[in-house]
Amino acid sequence: MDAIAILAEVAAKHETTVSAIRGRSKPRGNGGSMLQARREAAQRLTHERKLSRRQVGNLLGGRHRTTILAYIRDGYMERKLEKLRRIREV
Repeated sequence: MDAIAILAEVAAKHETTVSAIRGRSKPRGNGGSMLQARREAAQRLTHERKLSRRQVGNLLGGRHRTTILAYIRDGYMERKLEKLRRIREV
């Protein structure tokens, strides 16, 4: 699967567009969904396509590689917290 196809899948899942994910805007209000979409896109592009953080940043609207690193770290922590919540519910 190529990078644009991954972005399209992520956009569809989060009910947004590829151009919005790649855009430079910083969403206000209900921007959590856009942030989640960008995090997921960064993670998938890094892991599935084996792209560097710089390449992912270029695909996501020219974002700096450290921003991509933060997206990946935040997404990892989010998944860990979700797993802990599920364990506590049991």
